[in-house]
Amino acid sequence: MNLKVIIYLKIPEHKMFSLEWKYPFMTGNFLNRSLNIFMYVTNRIGYPLPHTIVTIDVLHYGKTFSLKTESITTRAKRMAGMNDVIIGDPEFDDLFYIETNDPGFVGSLLEDDDIRELMIRHLNLNNARITLEQSQLKYDEQVILNTTEKRKRFEKVILLLYMLIKRMENTR
Repeated sequence: MNLKVIIYLKIPEHKMFSLEWKYPFMTGNFLNRSLNIFMYVTNRIGYPLPHTIVTIDVLHYGKTFSLKTESITTRAKRMAGMNDVIIGDPEFDDLFYIETNDPGFVGSLLEDDDIRELMIRHLNLNNARITLEQSQLKYDEQVILNTTEKRKRFEKVILLLYMLIKRMENTR
């Protein structure tokens, strides 16, 4: 994948005696689309939690969605009457919770067996979310890319995002 990506690594300047974390970020183009990978930290109960985000520019004509793994919170939403999108693949539907302004649009994206298989078998979406909004497809996960294994898994994340974009283009 590195051979196909025209991407630039930017490393922020770290000031001496500063305890603030400064993460590198990458920006560039892949398959004629703007691609950005960056990290940030959130604090939960006093503990810093690193996140990595991948964003890719895409036209979506006002359609939005949020896809995350099933959790206690999403089960409670479902019990409270909030509906998510059901794809019809029991294994997929048990693992993921989807909110959208256009269920038909998301259903057409996820009717692709290869996309669902990649999500089910190869991506750990725990503490992660895929969203489409404001002209960007975004993957946000609570992880820091500090090992070869994690970086290789993020190649599959980027592949998934491009597969979703291709489906969006083909379903217009």
